[in-house]
Amino acid sequence: MNMNILIPFKYFTSYIDSMSGLEAENKALKEKVEKLELQIKELEEKNAIYVDRQNKAQRKYVEANPEITKERKLAYHYKLKETDPERLKAYRHQAYLNRKARLQAQQDEQKTEQPE
Repeated sequence: MNMNILIPFKYFTSYIDSMSGLEAENKALKEKVEKLELQIKELEEKNAIYVDRQNKAQRKYVEANPEITKERKLAYHYKLKETDPERLKAYRHQAYLNRKARLQAQQDEQKTEQPE
């Protein structure tokens, strides 16, 4: 059974007008998204330069003053042990999880390298 639905012309034209308005709005939103993505990319590049510069300076200091940095790390460790043992426990647990993930990755890599 074939049913043709008749839509009055005035409703049809308003429907088409609303669709063209939505298409224009969609196009404007897509342009805005593209512009924001470019802005994010530029900011990430600037941030990477800053972070890299900061890390280089920190590495140089640590390499130049290994005794001082070791003493500071130990002092922080003992202070943390006295003041907040739960945080120290969380750090150790995270270190354990990182070691476990690293070992798992190494084992997976060895399995892929050795054909059976």
